[in-house]
Parts: sequence; C-alpha cells; structure tokens
Amino acid sequence: MNSEEQTLIDGLFSRLQQAETNSAPRDAQAEARIKEHLTRQPAAGYFMTQAILVQEAAIKSLDEQNKQLTQQIQQLQADLQQARAQTAASASAPAPAQSSGGFLSSIFGGGSRDQQPARARAHRCRTVVVGVSRGGPRSIRNHHSRILVLRRNRTFLSRAMHRNKRHRWQAAASSAVR
Repeated sequence: MNSEEQTLIDGLFSRLQQAETNSAPRDAQAEARIKEHLTRQPAAGYFMTQAILVQEAAIKSLDEQNKQLTQQIQQLQADLQQARAQTAASASAPAPAQSSGGFLSSIFGGGSRDQQPARARAHRCRTVVVGVSRGGPRSIRNHHSRILVLRRNRTFLSRAMHRNKRHRWQAAASSAVR
C-alpha cells in the first residue's frame, strides 16, 4: 500500500466516524444483519472499503466531466447566439449592387436579373398582358383565361412526363429482374 492509498482509507474511515456521531439512531435489525454477514465474511470490510473508494473516485471523475461539459455547453450557446446575431445582421444588410452586364448581355441572358419569387413574376407577366390588350374588359378576361389554360397545360404535361419516367423505370426494373 502506498501513501496515497493510506490517505484515501484514513479519509474514508474519518468520514464514516463523523457520520456515525452525527447520525440518527441505527436500525437494530439492520445492524444485526450486517454484523452477521461480517462474522461469516471477515474480509467483507476490506472489499467494501475498496468498492467505496473506487465509487468515490468515479463520482469525482464524473463530477469533473460534468463541469467540463457544462462549460462547453455554455460556450457553444454563446457561439450560437453570436452566429445568429451575425446572420441576422448580414440578412438585414443591403445586398451588393449587381452589375448591369454589358452591351450585349441582355440579349444573351446575362446582366442583372430580377430575383423576385415566382408568384411575383407571374403577377408581373399578367399585368403586362393586361396592359397590352386593347379590346377592353372582354379581351382582358380572354387573356387571363389563356394564361390559366397555359398553366393547366404546363401542369398536365409535367405530370404526364413524370408518369412516363416512372413507367420507363418500372419497365427497366422488371426487365432487369428477368
């Protein structure tokens, strides 16, 4: 036994002595049962001391790990708040000005493009169609209905193409199995 182990054992028994003096009256039946086991197993005190010291060391180690993890969590939460603040600041900052491209860029699809959502672009197109119509309210309704028909046809065609791809895939898969 080295001096560190001796210190651990002495510390344990001094804590047990302190607990004995500060405790409530002991349960007589439990004390009798423990004495009975100790008389049948005289080495039990030795092994119980080992078990208690190992458990105390484990608790101390886990407590230290818990403190370190708590510090890491606090640091990560602070980093997250800082990242959120930076993201919010960059989102609210004005976007950099886009270059207009060049002399021929509008012909070939370059230059600055409007980054509006699809609904806004569709609304803008509808407005242009309405503005071009010359035949009055009836003509405006006809243009609007043509736009709706074109949208329905586009949806129908995209669904048909998807079904066709799915059927080709299933046919290829079934022929591969054979």
